[in-house]
Amino acid sequence: MNSDVLPAGNCQRWCLILLVLLFLYACDTTGPETEVVPPEEEPPPPPQADCRPAPGNPAGFEAIRGQVKRPAEQLQHRLSEADPQFAGIYISDDGLLTLAVAGNDIQASAELDAAVRHEMRSGLLRTADLAQRSGGAAIQAVTADFTFRELAAWRETVTARVLGSRRFPHVISSFIDEAENRVMLGVDARHFHAGSIGQLRQFASETLGIPETALVIFADQPDLEDGEWDDAHEPAFRTAAVAGAGIGLSDDGEDASDLSGSIQARQRPLVGGLRIRFGSSSLCTMGFFGTAGEREVMVTNAHCSVLPHRTGSTIYWQGARNNDDDEIGIELDGGDPTMEACVEMNDDCWPCKWSDAALVQLNAEVPRLPENIAKTIAESTDWMSNGSLIIDTDDPVFTVVGLETSLIQGMEVHKVGGNSGWGSGPVTRTCYDSRRSSHGFILQCQNRARYSTDGGGTSGSPVFVRLPQENHPDVPNPVAIAGIHWGSSARDTPGGYSAFSPLSGILTDLPLLEVARVTPPASAALQPE
Repeated sequence: MNSDVLPAGNCQRWCLILLVLLFLYACDTTGPETEVVPPEEEPPPPPQADCRPAPGNPAGFEAIRGQVKRPAEQLQHRLSEADPQFAGIYISDDGLLTLAVAGNDIQASAELDAAVRHEMRSGLLRTADLAQRSGGAAIQAVTADFTFRELAAWRETVTARVLGSRRFPHVISSFIDEAENRVMLGVDARHFHAGSIGQLRQFASETLGIPETALVIFADQPDLEDGEWDDAHEPAFRTAAVAGAGIGLSDDGEDASDLSGSIQARQRPLVGGLRIRFGSSSLCTMGFFGTAGEREVMVTNAHCSVLPHRTGSTIYWQGARNNDDDEIGIELDGGDPTMEACVEMNDDCWPCKWSDAALVQLNAEVPRLPENIAKTIAESTDWMSNGSLIIDTDDPVFTVVGLETSLIQGMEVHKVGGNSGWGSGPVTRTCYDSRRSSHGFILQCQNRARYSTDGGGTSGSPVFVRLPQENHPDVPNPVAIAGIHWGSSARDTPGGYSAFSPLSGILTDLPLLEVARVTPPASAALQPE
């Protein structure tokens, strides 16, 4: 055997030893360190901002977050500016306008009393409901534990960290009850038990720093949308007459003399409160009218669409779709939710919106009375009883003369539309936030009231307050638009409520909207300063 040639087994062994030695040499850290100089290039972009808030609240957060001014709470913040001890304003069960003031002094300060009287005389409280109470009568004052700004700060935290978190899947609402002077946290009644209450209380107190006495956890009923839907898809057509008509404003010269019969039937000219159709045979209600730039529009619910709460191309009809001109318009803006609309970023990054409202671009050829709402022959003041659906031919319309952007608990509101006709009742809850899990967003600052509804196409009904006729002698049945109906809670039960989006939220979501109303002098009386 040649001694210069290693056997195959020895070769493999020596190769393995050589590799180990090379590896140990490469890993040797005993030598001198060398400075690593990074290449000259742009620094990496910062990580995307996380929408999740910090685990707790910083010291003094109430002073900052309590200054957040929601569109529907401008009145409360103006009164807080007059007196930082202001704690709430509402109409009591015995019908008195009531001011809550934090502290032991049962009397409102002179500054707060003057500010409220100014609002009733020429500010945000100029309504028929409150004007009757302002004629020299004293304003009732009560003591409270917490200021409105404190409650507002805690409410924002609860919405972001509890309502907006999948950690608490059964929490469905949060709001300030000004009469109770507390932040309210609603848990779905089907999941309301001692365990869920204890977990929420511990989190609110220990993590969020909210005083236990400031928070009320209660069994709430979820809201149901009051449309009526079929399962068929959107018909893929527009009538030839409508498609060729283009965009424009309706001709003047229409009047209400042709209105008769039911608000569920075909009516011309169009007015608010009439039943409308979309899809194959889905039903909702025509709200109120306005303009968006060069386009004349109708407001209805954003869920009254083949793409609920998203902008699509839904076509709408008023009538049974038996005539070519039953088609009245096409969706223009679906009021899509956005992260930017959230008062505060929430734990699970839900987008937000302020209203369940959408704009429908009206066809140019359809006759309409943009400043009017259908008036039926009988009003219902009972939650469980529907109002009349039949138009009063002797007095067929309400006339929009203003905008009501500040509603308080206890005020009376009206609505016309759907299967429930004309109904009225007091506002029972203001500016409550609702998690709309089926649509994937937080609906902020909604209202509840005790006017009748039975679903079945009531969604989209105009909500308004009636005004003294003597203040507007030039128009029949003057009203101010206050919002748009979209749902109900505990439907068909004596303890139920209706839900509507306030006008302030609609105008925030749809900033191009200008609500149609009669020209001064009638409309001038309802504009806030």
